[in-house]
Amino acid sequence: MDIVNLLGHFHGHASFLEISTATTGGAFARVDASRFTTIHRLAYNVGDDFDDGAAIEFRSRSLDIGTCVAELDRRGARYDVILVDSFHDYECSRRDLDLAFRLIGDEGTIVVHDVLPPATGSVISPTFVPGEWCGLTFVAFVDFLMQERPVFSAVDCDYGCGIVTRRRGSDVLGGWRAEWQKVRGDPEQAFRFLSRHKAALLNLQSARDFVKRHDSPATRTYLREARRIMAASLFRRLWKG
Repeated sequence: MDIVNLLGHFHGHASFLEISTATTGGAFARVDASRFTTIHRLAYNVGDDFDDGAAIEFRSRSLDIGTCVAELDRRGARYDVILVDSFHDYECSRRDLDLAFRLIGDEGTIVVHDVLPPATGSVISPTFVPGEWCGLTFVAFVDFLMQERPVFSAVDCDYGCGIVTRRRGSDVLGGWRAEWQKVRGDPEQAFRFLSRHKAALLNLQSARDFVKRHDSPATRTYLREARRIMAASLFRRLWKG
């Protein structure tokens, strides 16, 4: 959520939507309410008994989000920042990306979780695996970039956080399209290909470089406060221990 909050302070964004599930997200309560005046969550695949203490504006008990999308359309909803942390099969990942791209404002930003998995095996299983599971979100993300051609990058932290703007860019991935098509249908091959060419395919940057590129008085104030809260939380845990 630090990336979301940092973008909010840097660009002066005011509205935020999280798209997540009962097994993804997990940091919704950390969105900076002092920055964002509209804070919504679309949570799907959540049972009636799911309650993490934070509000859910749009809710679905299954993977189907049709009623949520209908309500968003009825309201004419648009957001400055959207965090996408999908159910990580391919279909949900790609659907959620397409929805976010439709809902984002002209000057807004989409943050996409798990676009650079740390390992192969069960972590990139096409079907749900309890625990660490990035699934095929990385495949859906590259497919999305190649089709929509937005201005994008990714931050090399927390299993890869994609950053997508509404602005259209040049076809910077055009030269990779044919090779990607050969491997994208096999998760292991796709993972190896992405791992070898991640700098180009994701326009990858370090977390430090991301913070430097978004340096401003507002973001420096936010980071100081975030560090203070983190230090206080650590102190409390140590004191209790």
